[in-house]
Amino acid sequence: MLSITSWPIGDHALSPEAVREIIARNAITLAPPSASPDTRCALAGFITASRRAGKHEEKIRAQSGHASNSPAFWGYIREADRWTDAAPEDIGL
Repeated sequence: MLSITSWPIGDHALSPEAVREIIARNAITLAPPSASPDTRCALAGFITASRRAGKHEEKIRAQSGHASNSPAFWGYIREADRWTDAAPEDIGL
């Protein structure tokens, strides 16, 4: 996957279609296989943002429609929690 810093800079903005294609190509694949790439990306963003905002898993799952034992859901939660209360936080490193 290209990082933003490696993208060539052009003289015009990306079209909405190009942005959708970029998102679809790089969508998180932990969502249900039946979901479209746009849906998976939206779910990942919703779950991650909700968790970072301090919402409880039960409330997030009720909104996203994931089962309590969903590997996809818990993958998104782990991603959101990755840097919460990180070891070097607040110790001056």
